[in-house]
Amino acid sequence: MNSGEIKLSRLRGAAALMALMLGIAIAVSVKLPEAQANTIPSAPVFPLIATHQQPSNGPWWSHTPGTDLGGNFDHSSPVITKLTPGGPTVAVVGARDGCIYVYQYNAAGADVYSRLSYLATFNGGSPVCIGAEINSSPAIADLDGDGNKEIIFGAGKLYQPGEYGESQKWNGGIWALRSNGSNYWGGHVQVVEGVFATPAIGDIDADGAADIVWGDFAMNVRAINRDGSNKWSVYIADTVWSSPALTTLPGTNKLATVIGTDLGGGNPGGHLGCPQYFSQPGDGTYLVRGFMLALNETGGVITGFPKCLDTPIWSTPALTDLNNDGRLDAVFATNNYFENGNVVGRSARVYAIDLWWPGQAMAYLAGWPVSHTGSEAKSWVSPAIADMNADGVKEVAISNNYSCMGGRWNCGAMFLYSANGGPPIWARVGEYQDRSFMTSPVMADVNNDGRPEAIQGGGDWRIHAMDYAGNYAAEFYTGCTGQQPLQCNAGRQFRNAVAVGDMTGDGKIDIFAAGGTHDNPGKGQVWLLTMPNPSTAAPWPFFKRDELRQSNDFDSPGLSSVPPVTNMYAIAGDTKVRGGWTNPANPSVTGIKLLRKTGSCPANENDGTVVQDSMSNTFAVAGLANGTTQYFGAYAHDGSGNFSKIACTSATPFPPPAPPSNLVIRAEDQQVNLFWDNPSGNNFSGVRILRKAGAVPPANPSDGVAIYDGPGTTYTDIGLTNGSQNSYAVFAHNAYPEYSAGTTGSGTPAVHSGPSYSMYLAEGYTGSGGFGSIDYFTLGNASGSPSTVTVTYMFDSGAPVEKNYTLNPNERKTVNVNGDVGAGKSVGARISTRSGPGVMVERPMYFSGNPGAGSIDGGHAAIAIPKPLGNWYFAEGYTASGFVEYLTVLNPSGEGDSTVRASYVFNSGPKIEKDYVIQPYRRSTLNVGSEIGAPGREVSVSLSVISGPPVAAERAVYFGADPGLGAFASGGHVHAGAPAPASTWYFAEGYTGPGFVEYLTIQNPNPTPTDITATYVFNGGEAPMIRTYSVGANTRRTIRVNNEVGSDKEVSVKMEVWPSKPPVVVERPMYFSANPALGAHTDGGHDVVGAATPNSAFYFAEGYTGSGFVEYLTIQNPSLTESATVNFDYVFNGGGGMNKSIVVPAASRRTVRVNDVVGSNREVSVKVWVASGAKVIVERPMYFAANPGLGAFVTGGHDVVGYQPPP
Repeated sequence: MNSGEIKLSRLRGAAALMALMLGIAIAVSVKLPEAQANTIPSAPVFPLIATHQQPSNGPWWSHTPGTDLGGNFDHSSPVITKLTPGGPTVAVVGARDGCIYVYQYNAAGADVYSRLSYLATFNGGSPVCIGAEINSSPAIADLDGDGNKEIIFGAGKLYQPGEYGESQKWNGGIWALRSNGSNYWGGHVQVVEGVFATPAIGDIDADGAADIVWGDFAMNVRAINRDGSNKWSVYIADTVWSSPALTTLPGTNKLATVIGTDLGGGNPGGHLGCPQYFSQPGDGTYLVRGFMLALNETGGVITGFPKCLDTPIWSTPALTDLNNDGRLDAVFATNNYFENGNVVGRSARVYAIDLWWPGQAMAYLAGWPVSHTGSEAKSWVSPAIADMNADGVKEVAISNNYSCMGGRWNCGAMFLYSANGGPPIWARVGEYQDRSFMTSPVMADVNNDGRPEAIQGGGDWRIHAMDYAGNYAAEFYTGCTGQQPLQCNAGRQFRNAVAVGDMTGDGKIDIFAAGGTHDNPGKGQVWLLTMPNPSTAAPWPFFKRDELRQSNDFDSPGLSSVPPVTNMYAIAGDTKVRGGWTNPANPSVTGIKLLRKTGSCPANENDGTVVQDSMSNTFAVAGLANGTTQYFGAYAHDGSGNFSKIACTSATPFPPPAPPSNLVIRAEDQQVNLFWDNPSGNNFSGVRILRKAGAVPPANPSDGVAIYDGPGTTYTDIGLTNGSQNSYAVFAHNAYPEYSAGTTGSGTPAVHSGPSYSMYLAEGYTGSGGFGSIDYFTLGNASGSPSTVTVTYMFDSGAPVEKNYTLNPNERKTVNVNGDVGAGKSVGARISTRSGPGVMVERPMYFSGNPGAGSIDGGHAAIAIPKPLGNWYFAEGYTASGFVEYLTVLNPSGEGDSTVRASYVFNSGPKIEKDYVIQPYRRSTLNVGSEIGAPGREVSVSLSVISGPPVAAERAVYFGADPGLGAFASGGHVHAGAPAPASTWYFAEGYTGPGFVEYLTIQNPNPTPTDITATYVFNGGEAPMIRTYSVGANTRRTIRVNNEVGSDKEVSVKMEVWPSKPPVVVERPMYFSANPALGAHTDGGHDVVGAATPNSAFYFAEGYTGSGFVEYLTIQNPSLTESATVNFDYVFNGGGGMNKSIVVPAASRRTVRVNDVVGSNREVSVKVWVASGAKVIVERPMYFAANPGLGAFVTGGHDVVGYQPPP
């Protein structure tokens, strides 16, 4: 045994066996010598084939004398590859002078100095220099599928100005060069700090295109698409030195990114799921200073990660099945953690963990981790893994670097560990003064003995090749004396891995090495070495194993040159399956081979029964067994026998489902509601509903008008003619589709009294992020019978969601929409009563954030719409600074698209018309300011359905401004549009007191002018006031009521169009900044469309008298001669209620403070109805200063005119 070699026996004995049986982590410390004889040990010599010395690059290297610069070729490790089909085998490496070098072997060279030359077709035979230091190792991949490979690498300085004598700082990034040296992206992906890590290339999202993943000094792990566009970025909270590995983890067929990180200072509070302190079985509780992270294809942290450590990870993980248990393991090393220049915490170790272990704790393999240290040890290298003694079990080669000789030297050693961990099989210490090993080993069989050797360069100017027994298989020395007659420069140190491959074209492996002199940065050198009889075997030939730098010998995801098919699907029927996919657009694809298997997806292109092999993108297979899952794997291939990755899908044949049951049909005004129960079983996909006029129902799934196809249990057929009978058949089907027998029934639309069986709400938002909102539905049953209700939520994308509720007699219920559908949803709804009387429905919403009008808070409420219509009118609207206006349109029908025309009219100027298509079961949102393209306009809107089924529509306005109030107010108001212009409009509510401003906005959607009389009626018996207004054709007009009636008035108004003049639409927006008998200041606004006629009943589902809320009912009696006796039926959450009555004199209004009537803390609905006398108009204004379940304090108010059943 020579003085530079330490051989240690494996761990044996009862103590070790007991430790392994108990699963206890064993950390074995290795003491390395401080000094070693300055002699070259006897060893076989690598013959030198060729070498090339880099000259000084001039001004780049003119730094302060003595600055620690490193060598020309420093941390960037070379790779051997073919950049072009049929081209020469080349070596590619980066240098600290900011250049990428591409070398080829020239057999005709006269001596070793002329047999390596720059590749002539790469940048005209010159390096490509980018102007940023390169320590990242190049990855090689065909990014665009043209058959030529690109060179992908990171760049940027290691240190900030002021660190280690550094005086400059160059921004870093990721570059890609084409095979001819041109810039692939025409630029680079910028990273503010440097990229030391080596990128990994793989198709992480299985879309058939290469992706690039790396970590950087800007504290992120990032992924980009092959065109350089961002895919995702994850903040790590410390610099990232480790390079990523790629693999497939359980539960997905897409690639995971596995990478180690720092976590500076323990990062109080933890990060990405690692707490500040972590309890690791076998290691106790420790301060977290690093972790092993796994990210999915979208950058999300995979369950069970991160694995939290007490030391940083600069080492790149090597992925393998180390212990032959069929599971994926990760092998990596840690660094010491330095704090104020001192080592704190645990010393560096080498870990082997089960990467498939589901928990967040690390599952150490038996015998691991092992101590791997001298004083202040660092290990930023990656292991190399191979079976070195042909016993079927792999070994781990790795090295470290540590301070020795009182800090005067850097020391280090190569180690070989067995799969069982424990003490190393051997440790080899470097020679001469700088004995460090900052390099990653590789594995290749250099002497053709059938067993690979561990090959590694060091700071001792040598390349070592060690066999399993710890003997030299070969060695190479780069100094002035010794085995090689080189020019006498200082020796070349190695801080990077060598590359193994056949550069000479003799079918045998060669070794390409690139080194530099630590204190002579202008000198770098490359060497091409071989043994007299090498083999072709190189199980781990490069840093991170392969040219894609995936660091994985377990499932080797690779990057096929043939793109896979996409969008693959399979649909099962009765003993059959059909399906298809999208063929890749790449012209090299000549066919798609489709295979079928049971039990699992095909393992390769020859595994399974061949269904077809052609360019067809559809298939159908019959004669299959019901109940047995069939797996279909598609492989695209080219004319050279290359296959893509698999695209796999599955389906299970079943017979058609049973028919739907319990069909209920409820007819009402111009619509019919259908309810049913779906059959159970995994062969059910949905139901198809058809309609026919008359008493005879559809006989089969093609007989009649198809009105619905989906998985729901309720549907409302809208836009029908009252008095005309319609018959229906509901067929259940599987996905193929194959149909059950039909379940039939009929209904005749007609008006009925009481609330509608179906109600609609177009607006709704369960906001998150910058605009938080909470959305409620309040349901009120004011009858003596129970009601069952189905709420069908519809979104701007995605399938509808159904929820069911039961209301007891005389009960009010509150539905939390956020809880039903989740956060961040733009949502409309249909509320259908399946059994029992119809219910009252409202939607109060409270919000805080920025909906496009600045930072605001408030709330609004709206009465549900009894039926979709072909026309909707909105008189109010404003798009000035501090205001944002939206239109929300809901198509609740399954019959097809609705094409809606919006006519925008203004105080002056021509109208603007635009058409919009609303898909079935979708809600769409229009930003009015964006649509009209001009800020600061008062605008009215008319919506007309020009084709397709009718729609429901609302208009929401949010504001944060002074709306003519003399004070800032923020909030919002919303309501459904008017179904048509009318000649009379009534408003029960109105107030011009201090802190309130009231407007009337009048829309004339007609081609001729009109005139209107306004009759203002006051509380307290004051005589009415009459005013007249003119409104031009296709325009709108705004009236400021405060100016008309004076201050401090509680006022109702009747707007009446002159005889023979065209009808109009009128709204009443109000804004306030005051205390409306609430006990607190509040600001906001509300708005309503007037009631077109007085009525004998009004329904209000919403109402609340809790702390911070005040609720009013305002009743207007427009009759000039007859009083009205008005009853109030209040119903409460959980059941129960009370009844009250008042008299409203002729030509007057009355205000009821509900808090005073029902008491505090009541969730209350109310039916207001006329017991005798004149018909009335009723509104319900509410004001609040509270936290309405939003998690934030808000102030504001909302108001509605009650729901009026048909007369």
